[in-house]
Amino acid sequence: PPATPALGRRGLLVATGVGVAAVVATTVGQTLTPLRPIALLAPRLSDRGPQRVPVNRTAEQAGVMALATSNGWRLQVDGPQPYVLSLAEIEQLAEHEASLPITCVEGWSVGADWRGLRLLDVVRRAGGDADSRVHVISLEMRGAYHDSFVEGPQVSQAMLATHLNGQRLILDHGYPLRLIAPNRAGVLNTKWLGRIEVS
Repeated sequence: PPATPALGRRGLLVATGVGVAAVVATTVGQTLTPLRPIALLAPRLSDRGPQRVPVNRTAEQAGVMALATSNGWRLQVDGPQPYVLSLAEIEQLAEHEASLPITCVEGWSVGADWRGLRLLDVVRRAGGDADSRVHVISLEMRGAYHDSFVEGPQVSQAMLATHLNGQRLILDHGYPLRLIAPNRAGVLNTKWLGRIEVS
């Protein structure tokens, strides 16, 4: 059979150089702000997104749009002294403010200003305290985002957020209510809360 033409040393170097240049060109925007439009392979940019915070899972993807916007939505708090909070009651109690970062496993992190209720206040009303183990449960029916646990120092530091950067949470950021706590992966800052269990 005829000899198959092989890639020569020069051809190999040119092909490698072109490949490296393509990767650099499509990721350099992560570091050099003027080149952001061509950063096709860079991770999600931390300052892009509604309310100046990226969204890694939308309300539509989670299948919660109808439940989260329902007039019948209530936050069920279970514990030694169970109770229910309406949206109007939550809005009235949402006076605590804090600047807390949110860090995503997708590679971005951004600081944000939050307003809402202290988790510890909600826990105490249900008969718990700072040593309680708190299970927060989303309206999302299943998956990694469905629920999470808050315990230890985070119980005192966490917030049930209603506002983000001075605006009412939008659906994609967890309306009507979401958890936000420091030193916690974004996936564990559960959105679209429907129930809290205090033990």
